[in-house]
Amino acid sequence: MMFSDRILVLGYFGYDTNQIDGQTVKTRNVYTLLNNHDLDVDYFDTQVFKRDKFQFFILLTKIFKAKKIVYLPAHNNLKFIFPLLYPLCFLMKKKIFYFVIGGWLCDFLKNKPFHKFFLKGIKGIFVETTLLKNELILKGFKNVEIIPNFKFYKQATQSVVDNHKLVFISRINRKKGLSVLFNMIDQFGEQNNIKIDFYGPIYENDKKYFYEEIEKRDRASYMGVLDPDSVIDTLSHYSFMVFPTEYYTEGMPGVIIDAYFANLPIVATNWLYANEFIEDGKTGLISKWGDEDDFIEKVIFLINNPFKLEQFKSEINKKKYLYTDKYAWEVINKFVIR
Repeated sequence: MMFSDRILVLGYFGYDTNQIDGQTVKTRNVYTLLNNHDLDVDYFDTQVFKRDKFQFFILLTKIFKAKKIVYLPAHNNLKFIFPLLYPLCFLMKKKIFYFVIGGWLCDFLKNKPFHKFFLKGIKGIFVETTLLKNELILKGFKNVEIIPNFKFYKQATQSVVDNHKLVFISRINRKKGLSVLFNMIDQFGEQNNIKIDFYGPIYENDKKYFYEEIEKRDRASYMGVLDPDSVIDTLSHYSFMVFPTEYYTEGMPGVIIDAYFANLPIVATNWLYANEFIEDGKTGLISKWGDEDDFIEKVIFLINNPFKLEQFKSEINKKKYLYTDKYAWEVINKFVIR
């Protein structure tokens, strides 16, 4: 295959430190998906700039050899590198396809007229939510499509569900609602046998707080970081997932996809895009934003009404396809490849 057909995936892969979070997982997934379809694909991991600024010249070489740039920037990349990338690709007639991660783009564009102008000029912007797409259209964008966050579908094996166990899986920091969960455990007291298992990498600044809170409670356990290949089967053993995030502009958290693949209902706070991914009363329950008591009440309701969980699981089966690699490829093939 000639260089003229090459696709360069440019983003924060996190390979240097094996960083695992929503940014790096989606970046790697997009790269893997393209590779799986017999395309000429190269990549550049912008994490290398932290140790070697001269890698920029390697990036220039890779851009020169590519026809299309699939771009997955984090904040700093979009802020500092994109204003250099766009005019360079414009002059070299390279097409840029920006895959947005999370829901922060509109906030980012406030008071950034040059970024807004440049982004309107690229070939395509692929957002995770309808709400973000509509917000960008109101700002004059005409190059926006939707590709929900996705993962490579793996069906959960048949497993025995422990109706007394709930699960939290995500980056472990206070802004993910840890205090809500610890307070909830305290409210349970001795009236039931409910336990919560925590999975995920712990944010360095919250390690002391998290371990101290875990140590105080017999019904809370930290289970470490799951191997990606074992996530779905592990989650399938739990009754439902709790997700009390305090990040209002969460996009489509990958753990919601994991829950759906494991047929696991979710109780979540009403972050900006929650209703796009969790159908309240169908695939889970959504609590009022900033209302800890409402979140805990909804958890208790599901614990006391297990028949609802079976109804939710039936709806989840209908919804999960939208977050699979097969659906993502349908959209990418239509708008990027053809």
